[in-house]
Amino acid sequence: MSREGNWPIFLLIWAGLLIGFFYLILNPGVEKLESLREEKQNLEAQVITLERKVRNLEQLEKRLTELRLAASLLEERLPEEKEISNLLLVIEDSALRSGVEVRSLVPQPLARKEDSHQSDSGYQEVPFKGSFLSDYHGFLFFLNYLRQSPRLIQVKNFDLEEDKNGNLSIAVGLSTYVFSRGKVE
Repeated sequence: MSREGNWPIFLLIWAGLLIGFFYLILNPGVEKLESLREEKQNLEAQVITLERKVRNLEQLEKRLTELRLAASLLEERLPEEKEISNLLLVIEDSALRSGVEVRSLVPQPLARKEDSHQSDSGYQEVPFKGSFLSDYHGFLFFLNYLRQSPRLIQVKNFDLEEDKNGNLSIAVGLSTYVFSRGKVE
């Protein structure tokens, strides 16, 4: 046999080696390359999602800081039970600054509300009854001073009666809120 007659065999061997190389070495590499590309795309999508979450987290942390600040401001406006006497002084000071005469200012007992959600809310309402003597403008100044006070004081209702001297006799229902530490006694 001569070499010239065996060239188809060499050609078949070379073709077999090329086909084997393609299927055994290149084809798995191409498949691995495709799987790596898909994995890269998945990871890029995850990175985009995580970046969005980080931006949302930063916004949520900023909002949480704002809410904590608002809560601390509200806590400053809600006295604790031991500060009720100071609150009476705030009311009397507001009356003095506005030219209103305080006839009486009496804290009322805490109301027990069995069916109310108030006991679960962490605060209780503390009512006051007051009787004042003033003119109309003085009473408006008094209400304005109460609104500007550092503590939350709510005017529930008031009755105005004019006396024979032209002054107003004012009966006022006031209330404030205190943090409750337990059940009302």
